[in-house]
Amino acid sequence: MEGLQTLFFYHFEESFLLAYCSLALLGYRASLPRLAVISVISGFGAYLLRGLYLSTDLPFGSHSLLLFLLLVLLYHFVAQVEWGIAVMASLLGFLLLSLSVIALGFPALALLKLDFGELLEDPWMHIALGWLVDFPLIVLAFLCWLTGFCFLDLRKAVDGALEAEDPGESKR
Repeated sequence: MEGLQTLFFYHFEESFLLAYCSLALLGYRASLPRLAVISVISGFGAYLLRGLYLSTDLPFGSHSLLLFLLLVLLYHFVAQVEWGIAVMASLLGFLLLSLSVIALGFPALALLKLDFGELLEDPWMHIALGWLVDFPLIVLAFLCWLTGFCFLDLRKAVDGALEAEDPGESKR
């Protein structure tokens, strides 16, 4: 099992960044309390699933699939977005995180001459490398927050489609 410090100094924060960025890039701005609930539940889920992965013979990557499904549920029920948006936001979040791991995480492991097992044995090294990998998410979160940037404004698209379908607004 990972150390508790990874839960408090890494998983909660990464989950917050993932939720904020993935929803904001699609035009959805969840409130801070809703983001906090999502980050605590998904951060704790990541901590437990990675711990389970380390202590059992679960196939590599299976924790990611379970975390994806957990995020879809949290986005739908806590952030109160439609199911399709929840799936898209979760996919977008995992894509952003995966690209960051490929661009920064793997090169950092190679530069430090560490393998993944050694990284997980040292909680503070795990946290430090985790924050390095999350740096693009931090920059993106500030960009979205300061400028209102969104990649694809699905909120307007969904709201516009719903208004077009509303039979109560017949024009005479």
